[in-house]
Amino acid sequence: SDHILTHVFLFVFIACSCNSTGTKNGTTCHKQGGQCHCKPGVTGHACDRCKPGYFNFTGSGCTGMYSKMIENL
Repeated sequence: SDHILTHVFLFVFIACSCNSTGTKNGTTCHKQGGQCHCKPGVTGHACDRCKPGYFNFTGSGCTGMYSKMIENL
């Protein structure tokens, strides 16, 4: 008898819940997993907080400590 192998792929589609302040303009999240495209210095699944060592969460992203030190020279 013939055996037919059937592969079932289950993809989990998660609705986007991206933070509009921390997400790059004009982007959406990945269809699989829901990861948003973050602005510079921003992190998190929804791009909702600054990366460690960064601060000042704004529409431009977050500022790094190093760039702030150069600015003050």
